[in-house]
Amino acid sequence: MGAVRLGQLPFIKVMELRESVEDINKRLIEEYSRDIGDGRANYRVVFSDNLMEKRIIKFDDHGNELIFAEVRLVPKYRQWKPHRFILERLVPVIGETDLLEKMSYEPIWTFEDKRGKYLPPWFEACRHIIENILMNMASRNYYTKYKLFLLVAVLDSRLTKLCNSRKELNG
Repeated sequence: MGAVRLGQLPFIKVMELRESVEDINKRLIEEYSRDIGDGRANYRVVFSDNLMEKRIIKFDDHGNELIFAEVRLVPKYRQWKPHRFILERLVPVIGETDLLEKMSYEPIWTFEDKRGKYLPPWFEACRHIIENILMNMASRNYYTKYKLFLLVAVLDSRLTKLCNSRKELNG
């Protein structure tokens, strides 16, 4: 995502960002690392209007079932939360889904007030949200419950990389 300056957004009154989204995302990587499987940041801040994702689509735009499912690039948040910054967390995709990837960024916070008005993102807010989530997960034995699923996702990712490297070496 490119730099978004609030003065460039006509639908939002001019508000200064406390810090750039790029700086927030750098600090999130420094503080909360990257995924050991594919190297993507564990947390990131994105702008809702710009984000697209690949999904397996079984129905056309009019609701008719397609003979063959197709992959489409569709907006991720634009139709639900337009013109907002969103804090996302990288999580494994488990079970039947229309997503193509094994790891997906999922929303954990939208930067808006209780009336739905725009709020600028800032790192300390991200840290507070993430720390609360991590503390609650640890206190409820979340890690024990889902440790196997996370381990399988990581091992699957590493195995895929290893197989791809082996194919490249063997020609």
